[in-house]
Amino acid sequence: MAELDPVLRAPSSGDVVFHEDEWRQLEFFSQARLEEIQAKLRELNTFEAAHRVQSGWTQAYVRTLATAPVLSGADAAATLAHAMGSSLGPAPILFTGANSITGRVRNGFTVPIGHHAWLYGFHDNTGIPVLGATLQNADDQLLTSAFSRLHRSNRLLLVDWQSQMLLTGVTANGQIEVWSPRQR
Repeated sequence: MAELDPVLRAPSSGDVVFHEDEWRQLEFFSQARLEEIQAKLRELNTFEAAHRVQSGWTQAYVRTLATAPVLSGADAAATLAHAMGSSLGPAPILFTGANSITGRVRNGFTVPIGHHAWLYGFHDNTGIPVLGATLQNADDQLLTSAFSRLHRSNRLLLVDWQSQMLLTGVTANGQIEVWSPRQR
């Protein structure tokens, strides 16, 4: 989980607010981490087979991955916004059950990529160590387009942890290359 700052006022219409369980469910990584991410997805798939029941899980799966710069440089967030043809927005606000505000992501940012769709993360002195996406009843094509741009410009991968799906590339004719541990 990200470090959070207290929220001292009610969120406004300009704030991106989502449940803390959604944090990093759609997540970008450097191409250099391909094998590591594939191994983590295999581990998740095996865990799910052993612990998934009709109404949920018998145990919680805790994903542990070290952070590493997804995009490097002190101005990485501004560069990302420019590459998306957008602007930087405020850090996301996370909440827990019963809509209880948990906090605003420290050193965070959002980048709108379409109606009800954002890239988000936080930055530090290395760049952006966490870059995720949230779609709030938005068209999935917005995320597909953002992935295509980021893969072509920065060789990024995109993981959908819940679906256990990894977008690994874009072919010359624009087709998305997908890997999943469920493919045998």
